[in-house]
Amino acid sequence: MLLHRSTPSMTAAVVAVVAVVLTACGGTAAPEADQLDVATMDEYGCGYGFWLASPDQRVAVRLAAAPEIAATGGLPAEVSLPDEAWDGTVLIGEDLYANWCDDVIEPGEAEPDVAEQWPVTAGTITLLRSDPAAECPTDVRGRVSGLEATRPDGSVVELGARDVVNDTWGCVAG
Repeated sequence: MLLHRSTPSMTAAVVAVVAVVLTACGGTAAPEADQLDVATMDEYGCGYGFWLASPDQRVAVRLAAAPEIAATGGLPAEVSLPDEAWDGTVLIGEDLYANWCDDVIEPGEAEPDVAEQWPVTAGTITLLRSDPAAECPTDVRGRVSGLEATRPDGSVVELGARDVVNDTWGCVAG
């Protein structure tokens, strides 16, 4: 039997390989700065709010209007976050918009897998349409700017600014 003594460089190499394998097998890597920029995100309609995600759906920014306020047309034209009329969240995970606004999940279809949630702690939401309480589907446009989120470690991440649209405002699955 041949015994082999490990060296510090061999130990470091093994640790690096294990870390890569664990990340590839389900760990959620920290998002890149460009994935956190709302200007580069895709839009999703449905419900009361503005829903954005990186093209790979690993990062999402959800700006949800309070349904009881939005349904009556009582949303203010402009708010600074945080605000009782709006809730903002950054999600980190996989397939974050899988089956979005779909009330039937078929066998084998992807489902959202959320690994982390960060609160949106600053920013402005401006509604560019004056009557977001109209019947579904309604095209509601807005502008978000100065968005920031706070990570679990307390660090602040800038999310940027953009014009947004929810082309099925007020619609829900079912």
